[in-house]
Amino acid sequence: MSIESSPVGDSQSNGMVERGIQTWEGQVRTLKDALEHRIQREIDPGHPIMTWIEHATSLIRRCSIGTDGQTALQRVKGRPSRTQFVEFGEKVWFVPLVKTGSALDPVVKVGIYLKILDRSDACIVLISEGPVQNLLNCLI
Repeated sequence: MSIESSPVGDSQSNGMVERGIQTWEGQVRTLKDALEHRIQREIDPGHPIMTWIEHATSLIRRCSIGTDGQTALQRVKGRPSRTQFVEFGEKVWFVPLVKTGSALDPVVKVGIYLKILDRSDACIVLISEGPVQNLLNCLI
């Protein structure tokens, strides 16, 4: 068996890959534009928040339905996603996985939604101390 490279500049030979890249780029642009609209500021492509835009990939895996009527995640896990989606960069209430402080401290905290983890359905939320993982559903 030998590895065959596609001709340089011949996008037809890489059709599925090219289409996947176009879909991902479009989703990233949409998430960035929506965040800019919400915060009323332009975001530089090199801004640290852009490293979290990989949320676009999770949305595509969970929401794009293939010709077989299933999403990519459904094909892998054997069941549809049951997770509620939150818009990238949206302020959310969440229950931290690890409780700190006294029993009288608030149970629910406020953070900025970054992404969902496909392997566990946990979400990553940004708080002032940095990103935290939350295995419970975020509350909108």
